[in-house]
Amino acid sequence: MKLSILPAALALFASVSRTNPTAHSGDSCITQSQADKFVERWIGVVTRQNADLGTQTATLDVILANDFQEHSNSVRSLLGLPPSEISFPSKQAYINGTLASDPYRGVQTVETLVAGCNNILWH
Repeated sequence: MKLSILPAALALFASVSRTNPTAHSGDSCITQSQADKFVERWIGVVTRQNADLGTQTATLDVILANDFQEHSNSVRSLLGLPPSEISFPSKQAYINGTLASDPYRGVQTVETLVAGCNNILWH
């Protein structure tokens, strides 16, 4: 498998931002069905094979928070950039960068789990 930013992206999206991340009532926690759909949509974006919301841009617009930023030294390292700076300063910058990269091939899900109330573990 070629060196890519996929591992960092997977780690990034393993934690899902909710409107109230400290809430733990049944109505505000991620369900298994929501976790499965999130992973399905994320795979559709990175493989460019499925966009149930119309396009990959529309999908990323739905699954990323409006104030999204990516802070990842591993991504910056893979891109040959110095660490300790913001990798993508905005939602739109991330969407542009993701869709400008080549699609990934052979993405498979072994298991998707809800961890706690606000986290998705994807293996």
